[in-house]
Amino acid sequence: GEGALLLIEAAEKRKHLNLSLNNLRLEGSRAVAKLLQKSSVLTRVDLYKNALDNESAVLISSAIRSNPNSTIASVDLSDNKISERGAASL
Repeated sequence: GEGALLLIEAAEKRKHLNLSLNNLRLEGSRAVAKLLQKSSVLTRVDLYKNALDNESAVLISSAIRSNPNSTIASVDLSDNKISERGAASL
């Protein structure tokens, strides 16, 4: 939702971002991916139960891989709509 998107923007200097239970869906995963492409401080992102799908998983994993300064150690994508195909991108 819109509130989660504002939270993402405010999270640029945080080490842990918890967006669990926010119904982010694909639109929200795009915003998360944008943050992950540039963050050099986040170490943990919790995206539990957000109706994320395979495309969301690909966006998030690609964003982390494309950031040479990424410090991500943990991403919780449990209880989403990600199949084995989406999980393979992680």
